[in-house]
Amino acid sequence: MFKKSWLSRVGIMVIAALMVEAISVVQYQSLKGIMEQDMNIRSRIAMGASADRIGHVFELTEATMNENMLDVRRSLLRPDSIFRAIQYTIDDNPHIINGCIAFVPNYYHSKGYYFEPTVFKSGDGYIYKQLGSISHDYTSNPAYRRVIDSGEACWSDPYIYNTGEEHISLITYTCPLVDNDGILAGAIGLDMEVSWLDL
Repeated sequence: MFKKSWLSRVGIMVIAALMVEAISVVQYQSLKGIMEQDMNIRSRIAMGASADRIGHVFELTEATMNENMLDVRRSLLRPDSIFRAIQYTIDDNPHIINGCIAFVPNYYHSKGYYFEPTVFKSGDGYIYKQLGSISHDYTSNPAYRRVIDSGEACWSDPYIYNTGEEHISLITYTCPLVDNDGILAGAIGLDMEVSWLDL
């Protein structure tokens, strides 16, 4: 009788331990599922916010180009005023760090075959450079070719640009530039530094 009672108690304890273990496993799985669901929701919210931010910056850059295109076209009548028109364009958007116009070869005979006026933001000022040359043949650049051949604006893939002092990550928005007579003058590009994309 004592032996049966002892076995019954042991059996009840084993069953109780198994039940506690089973409840713990169920609770763990349930809690794990809730945590994963919460993490997925948080990730989607964060990715959505990042995508919204990226999309907003890209839209601002496209708007900057559109809003300044008339002034850029006016500057084509006076080649020496082109640098200033580019400066005003890049000054209009804090995300843009460089701007250039890559003219079709010999657009201005007085400027030579290659003419690529470029403006760089530098601290509180600007640096003006004419980059086009035989050693810097922008006409073979894929973004230039794409815009000139298609007549449509495009975004480049991110790339690394060597400034001579540092390597920076950029993405470029390039548009066709048509003069007031409807003649394709070249391609205008706005460079945006994209280290901020690492959110």
